[in-house]
Amino acid sequence: MKKQFGEYYLGLDMGTNSVGYAVTDTNYNVLKFNRKGMWGGKTFSRGKNGCRFKESSGGKAQA
Repeated sequence: MKKQFGEYYLGLDMGTNSVGYAVTDTNYNVLKFNRKGMWGGKTFSRGKNGCRFKESSGGKAQA
């Protein structure tokens, strides 16, 4: 049997070396999927300065 969710929110927290998320109902209660709360996060090593893309005078990025 397939359950379907009604309205819900997806919250994202994006930092310089981490990403977090939570899925809640409209009353901000964390929803569950397979009896587990739908929230979590991921950390990763710090990024390096520099970018291979640079902005042109027209405002579009170019490789």
